[in-house]
Amino acid sequence: VCTQEAYPYVSGDLGYHQTCKSSCSREPVNIRKVVAVPRTDAGLVQAISAQPVAVGVAADNPTWKQYKSGIVSYCSTTQLDHAVLAVGYSPSFFKIKNSWGTQWGEDGYMRLKRGAGTRSTGTCGIIGPLSVYPQL
Repeated sequence: VCTQEAYPYVSGDLGYHQTCKSSCSREPVNIRKVVAVPRTDAGLVQAISAQPVAVGVAADNPTWKQYKSGIVSYCSTTQLDHAVLAVGYSPSFFKIKNSWGTQWGEDGYMRLKRGAGTRSTGTCGIIGPLSVYPQL
């Protein structure tokens, strides 16, 4: 995995564009294991604090298809049928990144209310058996 540091900024400060220089050696990254997140609100918060987390959600419903903005507190379905990336949280919501492009939702993101939905699965099933992250 190449980092931003491997690609130093070489702007047109001198009046012309320079060729991008990279010190990236593109070493392979091996995933040692896939870690399942505990199926609790606290477990998901702890995992997101360290890295983005792949989560399964119930997205085949009007709530997701018509989402523009705001905090979603209810989904009409609970069947997990879509994967998204949980990337952040606040005391009141989880923030997820969807794969449907930046024209969907809040520039490609959605906020799901914490403490809503069924007690065991959260809003739209975000707290469920499909929450995982890779351990490198």
